[in-house]
Amino acid sequence: MSVLTWIAIVYPIFALINVTFIQGLHTFNTYSLICGCTLAVMASISYFYERIKYPGPQSLLHDPTFWISTGILFYNTCSLPLNGILNVVANMPSNFYKIIYPINVVMNIILYLLFSISFICNLIFRKSS
Repeated sequence: MSVLTWIAIVYPIFALINVTFIQGLHTFNTYSLICGCTLAVMASISYFYERIKYPGPQSLLHDPTFWISTGILFYNTCSLPLNGILNVVANMPSNFYKIIYPINVVMNIILYLLFSISFICNLIFRKSS
């Protein structure tokens, strides 16, 4: 079995155990979030490694997978420290959340902007061929 198959089996089991026994239903499950973000960052980095190792004839700017991987890498790298500490700072004043919320909004906008570029590249590439 490949590594991705093992991850696809083990991660949901870990998340279920975390929800059921470790952090419970009434808290934000930061352990699952940290693990999931780390796995997504590792998958994105492995995509970039493969692109560097085996460059294809296609330009990266016209490759939808490049834009999707860039979005996933950016979002998960930035959201990991912000969302990973939410349980720790749960008792802090609401001013902290007023700082985190706009940062999350900007990260989401950039993520979906990169996804949109990916879909547009896919449409343009499909029409031109």
